[in-house]
Amino acid sequence: MNNARNLEPEDRLKAAQRCYEKFMRLEMWGVSYFYALEPNPGRPGFHIHALWCDCKSKSRQAIWQTWFNRYGRARIEPVNNRDDVADYCAKYVTKENSWWNVKLLGQWHPSFKDFKLSAG
Repeated sequence: MNNARNLEPEDRLKAAQRCYEKFMRLEMWGVSYFYALEPNPGRPGFHIHALWCDCKSKSRQAIWQTWFNRYGRARIEPVNNRDDVADYCAKYVTKENSWWNVKLLGQWHPSFKDFKLSAG
């Protein structure tokens, strides 16, 4: 997002969307995700908060390095429990000035015949 200063705010949002979704499509294919874009504090552009599902075959260290080489700072942490996921999503879905999207693949997609959101 190095050229963010030259873009209008709406174009910055679209650029961040394209950037993140391209990264996911090329580097994290087969991974379901939720992400939220939030304006950077004090400078133009956006930063990303995300959750990934079904990425057991992916190396967190390799993913981090690929992201860092391309975009800079990142933190990738494991999810500890289902409640944390719900809280995280709710925080960014309801947060003022954030934009969010979700992509569910395979067994997590609602069209999957046995899809259940509950733990039981």
